[in-house]
Amino acid sequence: MIEAGKVAQQEARRIRDRIDGKNADEALKDLRKIAKEHPSWGNLIRLEDVARQVPKPDTQQRPEQTYEPYKVPHDEMPYPPENFADRLLELNEHQAGFLLDRPEKHVYVVYVEKRSPPPSVEQVVEARRRELENEKLWKDTKTKRQKEYQELVLRELRREAGKLNAEGRFELRPGIRAEEGGSDREGYTPD
Repeated sequence: MIEAGKVAQQEARRIRDRIDGKNADEALKDLRKIAKEHPSWGNLIRLEDVARQVPKPDTQQRPEQTYEPYKVPHDEMPYPPENFADRLLELNEHQAGFLLDRPEKHVYVVYVEKRSPPPSVEQVVEARRRELENEKLWKDTKTKRQKEYQELVLRELRREAGKLNAEGRFELRPGIRAEEGGSDREGYTPD
């Protein structure tokens, strides 16, 4: 059994070396040919959106997204290695490698067909800002805080400007409001 494992790893290295650095079309053509020649080795597996952390599927809408480690579909690879995502993400675009499953009974040749560059910090911040703007709880809280802030600023400005009544409004001096056509201030005459 140990000899069979060594032979499988040698074959995996040979396939890895054969497709490593080739463009995606050539590498996939070679892999399909190998899979056709050796049907007992299994089928090609295509994995999408591999990342260390992925959004956790949820049936309820929640105010914040939760994440979980990437999981290989069980029907594709029943016992992936613990560090599967890390090992796969170490490879660059058009680079090949091979992995052993957790019981080290199966060898998988891996090839990175396409790798998306990570988003910039600005893109992450902008995406998060847009997410927050669309969340009702966030909108309600933001509106409430803005209103409280405006009221606080107005109250402070009024306090600094003069005497306030119980509602936080100015107490006007008697006679400050003149009859129509008159002046708003005592002793003031227009030019």
